[in-house]
Amino acid sequence: LDLPLKRNQAFVMTYINQQRARVGELLEGDMQGKRFELLHDGQETNLELQYLVKLVDVLATCAEGENRFIESMCQNIFSLDELLEVVNDKQIPVWCKRPYMRFMVWCYLNTAGGKIESGSGDLDHDVRMWQLLDNVRLMLLKFGAKLKDLLSNQAQTHNLRQSLMRRRTTSVSVKALRKKSAKKPAPGEESEGIEGVVSYLFEGILPMLQVFYQDFFNVQKSEESHRKEIAVSQEIASSLLGMCSQISKILSNQTQFRTFRNTITAIISYNEIEVEERALNKFHTESFEMRPDIRSDAMKAYNHEFFEEEDVNDKLNQFVVNFQTAYEGPNTISHQLSIPIAHDGEYAERGQDEDLPLGREFQDFVNCFTLKHGSEANGRHIQKLVDQLYIYMHSPEFRDLSTSERLAYNQLSIKCLQVLRAMIHNWAIQVPPEGSQGQKSAEERVMKKVSRIQDTINKAKATRKLIPLLSHPNDDIARETLALLASLLFGGNRQVQASFEEYFLGTREEQFFHDLRLRMQRSAVAMRERRALLAQHQAKVERAKKLAETLRVRTTAGKASGATFAQAAAEMASGDVELQERLEEDAKAEEAEDASAEKLEKFRDDGYIELVLRILGFLCDGQQRAIQNYLREQPDNIKTVNLVAETVEYLHLFQNNLDEGNMDIVTQLLQTLVEYTGGNMENQAVIFDMQVITDINLLLRFELPSPKDKRPDWEDRLDKVIRLKDTIMNLLSNMVEMSDEATQKLARQIGDTIHLDTLHNAMLLAFKFGHRLRKMDEPRVDLSDASFTLGFKILHFCKRLDDFKPAGRKWTRHHPLSEEEKTAWDYFNDNTMSIEVMHEDVLQRVYFRVEDQRSLREEVKEQLKWGVNRDSPADKIRDFVSWSEDIRTDMEYQKQLRAHWLAAVFMNGSHVWYYGLLLVTMFLNVFMLATWEAPFDLFQVLPEVPSYYNTVLYIFGGLHLFFALSVAITFFISNLPNFVLPGFTEYFRAEKLKQLALEQSQDGEPEVVVAEEEHYNQISWFGLTSIYHILLVVLSALSLPYKGYFYCFHLLHVVVNNDLLARVLQSVTRNGRSLLWVSVLGFVIIYIYSVASFALLRISFDRNEGLFCETLGQCVLTNVKNGLLSTLGDVIGTHFYSFKGPGIRILFDLSFFIIITTIGLNIIFGIIVDTFSELRDEKWRAQSDMGSVCFICGILSYEFEKRGKGFKHHVKHDHNMWAYLFFFIHLFSKDDNDMTATEHYIMTKMKEKEIDFFPLNQALCLASKEDESKEQLDELKTMVQRLLDRVEKEEATERRKIFHREQEQWERKASQAFRTSVSFGQETASLLASQLSPHGEDDENP
Repeated sequence: LDLPLKRNQAFVMTYINQQRARVGELLEGDMQGKRFELLHDGQETNLELQYLVKLVDVLATCAEGENRFIESMCQNIFSLDELLEVVNDKQIPVWCKRPYMRFMVWCYLNTAGGKIESGSGDLDHDVRMWQLLDNVRLMLLKFGAKLKDLLSNQAQTHNLRQSLMRRRTTSVSVKALRKKSAKKPAPGEESEGIEGVVSYLFEGILPMLQVFYQDFFNVQKSEESHRKEIAVSQEIASSLLGMCSQISKILSNQTQFRTFRNTITAIISYNEIEVEERALNKFHTESFEMRPDIRSDAMKAYNHEFFEEEDVNDKLNQFVVNFQTAYEGPNTISHQLSIPIAHDGEYAERGQDEDLPLGREFQDFVNCFTLKHGSEANGRHIQKLVDQLYIYMHSPEFRDLSTSERLAYNQLSIKCLQVLRAMIHNWAIQVPPEGSQGQKSAEERVMKKVSRIQDTINKAKATRKLIPLLSHPNDDIARETLALLASLLFGGNRQVQASFEEYFLGTREEQFFHDLRLRMQRSAVAMRERRALLAQHQAKVERAKKLAETLRVRTTAGKASGATFAQAAAEMASGDVELQERLEEDAKAEEAEDASAEKLEKFRDDGYIELVLRILGFLCDGQQRAIQNYLREQPDNIKTVNLVAETVEYLHLFQNNLDEGNMDIVTQLLQTLVEYTGGNMENQAVIFDMQVITDINLLLRFELPSPKDKRPDWEDRLDKVIRLKDTIMNLLSNMVEMSDEATQKLARQIGDTIHLDTLHNAMLLAFKFGHRLRKMDEPRVDLSDASFTLGFKILHFCKRLDDFKPAGRKWTRHHPLSEEEKTAWDYFNDNTMSIEVMHEDVLQRVYFRVEDQRSLREEVKEQLKWGVNRDSPADKIRDFVSWSEDIRTDMEYQKQLRAHWLAAVFMNGSHVWYYGLLLVTMFLNVFMLATWEAPFDLFQVLPEVPSYYNTVLYIFGGLHLFFALSVAITFFISNLPNFVLPGFTEYFRAEKLKQLALEQSQDGEPEVVVAEEEHYNQISWFGLTSIYHILLVVLSALSLPYKGYFYCFHLLHVVVNNDLLARVLQSVTRNGRSLLWVSVLGFVIIYIYSVASFALLRISFDRNEGLFCETLGQCVLTNVKNGLLSTLGDVIGTHFYSFKGPGIRILFDLSFFIIITTIGLNIIFGIIVDTFSELRDEKWRAQSDMGSVCFICGILSYEFEKRGKGFKHHVKHDHNMWAYLFFFIHLFSKDDNDMTATEHYIMTKMKEKEIDFFPLNQALCLASKEDESKEQLDELKTMVQRLLDRVEKEEATERRKIFHREQEQWERKASQAFRTSVSFGQETASLLASQLSPHGEDDENP
């Protein structure tokens, strides 16, 4: 692309600044006179001059590419005045002016800071600038004439072209300069002067003219002062146009050609600069003519001599590629592993970070370290591989190896790492894709094998021994180490995670974190550099387009009316073969540049950042709180590295630069952040403080590619965008998942910063695309489900924000403006449910998607509502969880059935089959009542019927058979009966299991026998319900040949779906075992009486009256029949021949009547009546419980009527028992590693058979009211406390005033007392003095 690298420019400028005293002495401001002295000398042999020129050239090169920082540094070195003075000085040779001209172009004219900042804003009318342009005009005139004379000599033209090629590819050494200084110029070297002019022209003057006339030139032809400037510009344009045909013969590369063409275009694009139309058209034609061959003689000779060898070499290289492909075989799982697989795909990503060797040889080599053909890892062999890597890294014997030996050991280490990784990779790639048939069970089976291999490698202490390899100087070894660590952590292996945690805490490892941060930083630097190069390339393209458009408007001749030069030349060169070839070459050159730009746009993983992010994500997979915290801060290390913040900092690079090339790495970045923040509030706060919401707002704006897109890869691009936004929503959901005070504060901040309109638009688009993808000619169900899932996650996030909303504000749109938005909102809202759970002693709400509510059958709901144990709230919840497991299995089965169209027809028409069968049965029985007549033969079974009877019977009987068969099929496919034995056999089966356990115990003590769990909705083939449905079909079929005799049985179908009649039957069947044993006891007693009758009362049995007792069996049957229908004494005759006979008979009849007729039958009736009463009471208690107590929390209804929105609203929206059931299904359908922290917590509790997560005696609606009451109470307490404080302050002020008054009074009293004491003292002193003085003195001194 011919673009400068800013990183290298910065390195050079940094070095010059650091070593300025040594290398940049000539650049100091006080050395300006010295610089001009050297420039005026102009001798190429002057080494100091050469150093100055080269140094200025380096500075100009560093400033190239609009580098604002370097521009400002360079502007402090040379001022614009000095530059103009140098380039206008005619005594300075052109080869010295060239770097100064380049310096002026890149530091003052073509800058990133603009004209005002660089100080060149008034350059368009600067006298010195136009003096420079006038000098350029004169130089072009002389150069054109000299070039024309030079090109007339073919030998001189050839020498000039070759010298220009050498000048472009080589530099003059000091030794060559010294030789040149001793050598006198030869007569044939006059062309040396024109070489410098050509170089000065293309590298200095032409770029200056292009920038000046494109960005600075602003003159008006009407103004007198500007006419001279316009004249100079016209002469420059004419000179350049005139030498167009000559200059193209000495150009040495494409860059020079484009520079020349763009410069002319920039000048002639102004209407004020008038040029001849003929010259303009000639420029367009000649600028695309074929240039002569500019290869050197040696290159021509080489190409001619070794043309055939080059062709053979190309074919040999192609043969090597083909042979390698044939040897390795196709890059597919089935071929590389030699196994049949349903979801065959790529075995390895060729050329990517996790590439692996292909071919049977490598797989055989891997199998040498495994058991059972790769299904198990050989721990002993793996230990040797790991030890080999550790020894090579740490043993001092390997530090003094030669280069060849070190390369060999490096290859050995890479191969060891690849073998270890291939053991895991060979099974990991067999994980079935999501949505495939049997995906859940197949994934569990494969992941078990993966985990076993990972654990085996981990037991060899691979974690501790491989992490130091990340610092290996060989980049391939470091990459393979990263790939192996990622494979070890694949699936969130808990043992490997524990090994990492133990390694971090046990060794206080710092290098691991520094290595990962260094790789992130290296990748970030490389990305910024590629982005800068791409921006420069785009700027060049835009500048060229602008010039072409300006020229198109400027051109009046019609031939150059195309938007590009190629179009104009094509129109003018019709029929010109050479010109067409030149156009094709120019087009190929532009395509090559575009291809280079496309490669530059693609993300290249310089620091293997994707592997680094995967490792960090896998380390935290499964909410590993300790590792999450340690990645954020290493408190036991001397220097901590916050990898969480580093990851967010890396994400900032993609704020405005997201495209399809880097979308995968952005998705991986976000997925790593998801793992960081799963249940970790500290990490959530870190990424929020790092402004991650700003990145999310920008990423959410990325549009979904339309299905109307004609590109073949639109589905892959759509999948990438959906996965990106899905990961974004996972991250946002993690940040608002909990309900503690910190999360509430964070959620409100997120609600204030997130772009909700963008979220709502994304949800609407997800809804649209979900439906479009299903209605395509080839429906993409997987993409459609992913699109709908994205919409649901957006809705759940918005609803979660509403849970934390400030008073009077909503973050979701409950009243969409458009009909389309309302449809999308209703769809997502109708298929969303919420539950309340306890997590970390905090009650919180969880939203989730319900995929198919129809899979929960009404009959199953009724069974659960009336059959759950309601003895206590805890028992009710435990029984509900037990029921949920069976219901979940049934719902999953129903969902699979509905996926099949035929099964869905039967299930959706269940009500039609039920009522159809009932109506046809009633019609047939009424028809039989109206048409049947008794036959004349008393022993004939079939009735006499009219002639039309059979026709009606076969029509409605066939319809009846269809309905009966549909009812039976619907029942059996819906319930899938099993071969569980009848209930009375379970006792013997349990006893047999206990006996087997006792026999198998080694110490004679019985082992613990785990009883099979009771299945509440289990249907057996031996059950009454299954037998009944079989009889429905059989008897319906038999009714056709037997005139409808068995249709009476089908009237029993009225009991089905009738709760009252079902309870009547249940009153008999519920205690069936008790009734059976009572009946057995009754039969035994009747049998005893039958034996007594056979022995003593045979004479009383009259055959004519149907009483038989000739055998014991006859006697038993007679007694059973007559004893249950009436009293046995009334039926059997009396034959007495003495008084002893009636006494025995009375005892016999009365005891039978009391025991059988009175007690026995009443016991049976009592059991039935008690059972019916018990069922009635249970129904009443269940109804009362359902109407007055919440099933989930167990709080009475009046609490919700008093403080909430009502009991009905609570049980329907807050604590809907069916929502919890659907949540369990949602939970078990997710991967363990894809669960949120709350979901993971609930799943753990369910596996441990605990119900701590249920909100017993708690509800958010009551908690909010309690919080409000608490807030009001706290506010009242605050007000009271303020009043008390105020009273206390006033009292204290009053006490201080009283104290001050008392103090003042005391002071006054003390002062008065003091004055009194002083006066008293004075009086006393004077009195004493008068008494002590002599009388004489008193007389003399009165």
